[in-house]
Amino acid sequence: MQQTFTGDLAQPQLGDQLITTVVLRDEEGEDAGTGAGACAIVSVPPLAIRVQCLLTAVFANGQIIFGGVAPLPAVDVVAQFGILGGTDAFRKARGEAILTVLSPTLQDAVFDLD
Repeated sequence: MQQTFTGDLAQPQLGDQLITTVVLRDEEGEDAGTGAGACAIVSVPPLAIRVQCLLTAVFANGQIIFGGVAPLPAVDVVAQFGILGGTDAFRKARGEAILTVLSPTLQDAVFDLD
């Protein structure tokens, strides 16, 4: 996983960005594709800190694009995103992407396609 934050993560400000690139693995641990995303801070204290994200999972047979608003990623945080569409085999994709942060460098992603 490669990740960068454009501001001070301890004190995020509106507009700060979290940019991430990951390797996607299947349930057997084999490389299945790559993922990339950009999230912008859209809410700060006194409100809950929230990010708005646009993310893409890239597989050999197409891409799944998903996004929405979620809490700032941290261990045990679960984020639910709407699947906005895709390309090739996923061009009619709809449903939900659920990301669970397992550790600072590992997340679980489940794509629930309609």
